[in-house]
Amino acid sequence: MAPLLMQVLRERSRSTIIYFLFAILIIVFVFTFNTSGSGGGCSPAGVAGLELAKVDGQPIDIGMVSMGESLTPDFQRPAGFEFLPAELRMQYERPSQFSRFYYLSSFPLPLVLDTSVQRPVDSPEYQKEPNARYAFFRRDLTKLDSVKRIRVMNDLLESHLVGAEARKMGLAVSTEQLNKRFFFVPEAYRPEEDSKKVPTEDEFNQYLGRLGTSATVYQSFVENEILREKVIDVLANLVTVSDQEVDSVHSETQQEVTIEYIEVDPAKLTPITSVTDEEIAAVAKDKEALEAEYKKRESQYRQKKSVSVRALLVEAPDTNAAVKAGSPEEKAQQEALSKANDLIAKLTAKEADVPSAEDEKPAEAAAKTENPDAGAAPKVAEAKPAENSDAPAEPIAEAPAVEPKASFEDLQKKFIELVKSDSADESKANDGLYPGTMNEQYLEIRFGKAVAKAAYSLDKGQHTQPILGQRGYWILFADEVTPENIRTLEEVTPELSRTLAQIKKAEQWAPEVAKDVLARAAKTPSDDLLTIAERWNRAHQPTAPGGPEDAAPPTDDTATPETETAEAAPEEEETPEAKEEAEEPLDFDGMLHRYQLSLRRANLAVPPVWAYPQESASSGPSASSYSDEDEGWADIDGLETSAELKVALLKLSKEAPVYGKIHTLTDSKRSFILRYVETVEPSEESASKDDIRNTLLAHRQLEAYRAWYAGLLKAATDDGTVEFSDEWHQFITTAWDNEQRQMQRQRKKQTLSLGQ
Repeated sequence: MAPLLMQVLRERSRSTIIYFLFAILIIVFVFTFNTSGSGGGCSPAGVAGLELAKVDGQPIDIGMVSMGESLTPDFQRPAGFEFLPAELRMQYERPSQFSRFYYLSSFPLPLVLDTSVQRPVDSPEYQKEPNARYAFFRRDLTKLDSVKRIRVMNDLLESHLVGAEARKMGLAVSTEQLNKRFFFVPEAYRPEEDSKKVPTEDEFNQYLGRLGTSATVYQSFVENEILREKVIDVLANLVTVSDQEVDSVHSETQQEVTIEYIEVDPAKLTPITSVTDEEIAAVAKDKEALEAEYKKRESQYRQKKSVSVRALLVEAPDTNAAVKAGSPEEKAQQEALSKANDLIAKLTAKEADVPSAEDEKPAEAAAKTENPDAGAAPKVAEAKPAENSDAPAEPIAEAPAVEPKASFEDLQKKFIELVKSDSADESKANDGLYPGTMNEQYLEIRFGKAVAKAAYSLDKGQHTQPILGQRGYWILFADEVTPENIRTLEEVTPELSRTLAQIKKAEQWAPEVAKDVLARAAKTPSDDLLTIAERWNRAHQPTAPGGPEDAAPPTDDTATPETETAEAAPEEEETPEAKEEAEEPLDFDGMLHRYQLSLRRANLAVPPVWAYPQESASSGPSASSYSDEDEGWADIDGLETSAELKVALLKLSKEAPVYGKIHTLTDSKRSFILRYVETVEPSEESASKDDIRNTLLAHRQLEAYRAWYAGLLKAATDDGTVEFSDEWHQFITTAWDNEQRQMQRQRKKQTLSLGQ
């Protein structure tokens, strides 16, 4: 049902321009200077008493709207609110912070989403906080409600209509009930030092002054609110939830149906798709397609050198520390360097040359740094030229025998031992190894510029000398080196042409593969999809190692029905030996895989707490008639959100397990074959039926009241009980335009910020 104010907005759209300007001047004056109370400004009896609406002859003026604004919190929207997904925006627009006249309640709800506060009105948990039970019995919010005064006017309209109807029903408010609420001063309006005390008469009068209202108006307002709560109690007590309904919801929300599926993805079929030389040549002629694909794969074809390193750290004041001559910091650096040089000596020394701890001295350890690194490439002596260019060159003396260098494995083992015993870096737990390979920029970020430059120049099995960097002296060992590899478009054109030809043909082949797998599943419904996938993978695995060149053609396993029948018989009569052989690992990973997912008939017993029902005057509101027109309940993990598919999958059974058609994702070339596996009944630890009953009851009580009020509002609109003034019409027109302009400015500002 369209909001009443929007309906009035359309009906009053023929006002003259002169009256429009006059009304705007009045409203600007009123809302600008209506500070009310003892602080000065216009009083409710003056211009502030301008009538904006009448409900059964009772006025709603600007003073009353201002009072409602004071008792209602503002919308709290984060920066970039307009760019948030709908479900996140809802969390800011729907929570308890927008419950009606929030500050009037003796139970100020926290300004956050709290799903636990919505319970049936007779819940014993409300004994200490009686007003909290009515917090969520409000209407659904609309776009116009983003303007606070429009939201307040709708709430005041409801308060007047329901209060009048309650009196007709014979409901009344006792003096004790009225005084308890009337003399209550919300905590937001109390001084901090008096927050726990009962307000005095002066404090209460100051409170009314801040609201800009009189005691008479405020009393009528409070009485209407109490009467509204009494109507809610009457309607809520008429609502029941049967045991059968609770059991049904418990089953739908807790029972799980396991579904398995095979995904047919052209991208995964590409490597085993066979193509002819003619098909490759046709693709090679399309230079634009080749260039575009080359740019997509540029990082693959332009690989810079990268190094995988093990690190050993001797802590010391680093390169950024201020070290003065003769200072303790300088001494610490020298000691760390001496220790690092000792470690280098141990790493490069042969087993027989490793000195004992008693024989080693710091000076001797420092001298060892002049020796060539065992892990580095040996220097090559230059040949000495002959003195006379015409004379034959002197024969070069035969080089002395050189003992073989230590192997990579030996150096790596010795480096790891030193790391475990002496490194101060956290990589010590991983034998000094930093996972993955790093380019020079990443090395610099991690270790500093000097260390990175030295490490990037290493070959596999080499190590750096001690280098002062971040945190101290580093010694890095090259565990693996990936050399630079830059391949031009001309160099990769043959393989790129083949790949593009395979991609094109795989996209044409994929639907046939899906049909084939579905036919296999339908033919033997007792076989799970894992078995079917393994059979298909074996039939289409490459005939010999070497890659796509030797791949079997796609048509090998798409035989005629007679051939399939002949092949099916041996499968049904497999011997134990054949079955054991079939369960052995495949020779290749396979292009088809089997996945599983779990489905529930409903994710929640009812929509979330902020999903208010639509106001409808129809009798017998449905338990599923909610304003949120989303299909969150139909989300299928791993596939997509599809109500049609979920309903169909939930109908599958052990007797008819296979989903009878191929499911293709929207805007995608991926296809799925699905099959029922089993139904898992709720466990003892599943959701309590008492919780489900309370949740169902709370939402039905909400629905019962909102449906009743919708009928009351419609009748009041039809018979003229509710009337809005032209001033109100002009106000909401201006306010809505201002709201839209403000949103546009915020959107533009956010866009500029994102652009920066």
